[in-house]
Amino acid sequence: RGKNKDLEGSLQSKDPGGMAGTRAVDPGFGGMEDSSLHVMRLESELSAARADAVAYKSLKKAHSLLETEHATMCQRVRELEEQSREAARNIENAPPLVALREENRALLMELGAAEQR
Repeated sequence: RGKNKDLEGSLQSKDPGGMAGTRAVDPGFGGMEDSSLHVMRLESELSAARADAVAYKSLKKAHSLLETEHATMCQRVRELEEQSREAARNIENAPPLVALREENRALLMELGAAEQR
């Protein structure tokens, strides 16, 4: 019974709410046999919690990398949008292609006339 009290104190110090270990150390529920099973269950839960922590750290790192990549892509999109606006301004400010062709045709005719003189 002294060992059960020690186990109960140990479990309760790790579980301030006092829920872990309450049933395991109660002599009305099988005493030490239940305590062993309870300890095994707690060890299993601890192992699962450690695996979850490793997975969480891995996911957190991947999330951070994705955020960085997303920020880089957003910056690239902003740059491309600015380049697109600049190209549109250049097109708007450029003389129409038809007018350039007519001007070239007129210049070629003048050149031909000048050569014949």
